[in-house]
Amino acid sequence: MFEVFSPPRRRVVAAMVAGLVAAGVTVAGCRSPDDQGESGVDVSAPPTNVTWQQVGPAQAPKADQGPVKTGSSGEAVGFERSPQGVGLAAMNTPLRVALAGDQSWPVVVRESVVPNRARDELVNDRAAYQVTEFDRDLAPVLAGYRITDWSEQAAGVEVFAEYSDQSKSSSFYQMVWSSGDWKLDLSADKAGTVSSIDQFPDEMVKVAKA
Repeated sequence: MFEVFSPPRRRVVAAMVAGLVAAGVTVAGCRSPDDQGESGVDVSAPPTNVTWQQVGPAQAPKADQGPVKTGSSGEAVGFERSPQGVGLAAMNTPLRVALAGDQSWPVVVRESVVPNRARDELVNDRAAYQVTEFDRDLAPVLAGYRITDWSEQAAGVEVFAEYSDQSKSSSFYQMVWSSGDWKLDLSADKAGTVSSIDQFPDEMVKVAKA
């Protein structure tokens, strides 16, 4: 579907689509985080009062920790500055960017992705093609996340998903606190790596409807 991308950028977009693209998947190892992050914060505590919102052919979570608002273009903003907030942001942002339509994606990218050269490359690549529809059979079912590194300024988050053929994946995202919200940083070394996994790890923070 997105074969117009060069391998590094295609890898990033594959992770953002969270499994909607079969090509360009990079297998990468995962490591377990400490339950206690900066200042003794419990990174394993789940979000509270979770509901799910339809985003194209997939669903994204909403909870007490965010997003506070979803715009008409599909952007999600207003995530709590906490492990739960960044986990929810990592589950929302890549999915919403990847599934945004031709008219709405510039707004979603502007609100959700850190402005840098990597974002500029994504914008240039995305502008080169049109999306008419997404294959609903390939839509990911997001299951949860695991925080690999945490501080109030930045966090590494793995997002776990399952698909209609029962296969599972882990996608890594680097999130940073910028302009009062958690945003996706595509310039990080591991940004966009996707792993095919046999089962979800015990450390996964399950995000389920309340």
